[in-house]
Amino acid sequence: MRVRFRLMGTALLILIAVSGIAAALLAMAGARHYFLDRSRLRLHPDNSEFYAAQNRALPVAARRIVVFGDSRAAQWADVLQVPGAQVVNRGISGETTAQMALRFERDVIALKPQIVVIQAGINDLVAASVLPDDERTAVEAVKARLDRFMTASRAAGATVVPMTVVRPAAPPLWRRLVWSDRVFDLADEVNSHIRGLAGPGIFVLDADALLSGGGPLPPRYSTDTLHLSATAHEALSRELQKIAAAGPN
Repeated sequence: MRVRFRLMGTALLILIAVSGIAAALLAMAGARHYFLDRSRLRLHPDNSEFYAAQNRALPVAARRIVVFGDSRAAQWADVLQVPGAQVVNRGISGETTAQMALRFERDVIALKPQIVVIQAGINDLVAASVLPDDERTAVEAVKARLDRFMTASRAAGATVVPMTVVRPAAPPLWRRLVWSDRVFDLADEVNSHIRGLAGPGIFVLDADALLSGGGPLPPRYSTDTLHLSATAHEALSRELQKIAAAGPN
């Protein structure tokens, strides 16, 4: 009996050790991804040529939807289809709205879309949440840029679908070193602004209400702290398809 308990204790210790090593490896992978993302941002702050070749090669379409934004938009491409429309994804991982503003004309307006979907803001808000001195300026800048994106799209004759900013999932321990829960309050503020923009030709897709429901993003809708799962993108696709079917364009 003692031998069996000793073996069970040894197995438990081994299991704990293996779990600890796995967690450490995941944390290292996450930290490496974060570092590489920030390094790319330093080297390539202006991504205005990122889609240049694809933009030139776009086939003619009677109805074109451009999805514009950050990694949440970019990762949506695999599951997003809208019947009767050509869906063009122009998302770039890691971008803030400041970077998006540098390429908005080339990657959206120049493509002459009938519908423009804007998924943006989370990267700005994560950064602003850990920089108290810059928080207010950053949040107001996000609102102003989103307003400009929508105004320019409407002036070009497109229906606009601004998406509310989906709040993050609960961060892992390694990310707590560079994290502030202030991001949830900032997302609420920006989302209130976005919801208030609904009007003629502007249909708000309330992604945050649909997915997070007032709290951190649940596991079934997240792959990590900031990114959405395929299940989340499928839910967003269904909502966008409804809007596209009802919209005037």
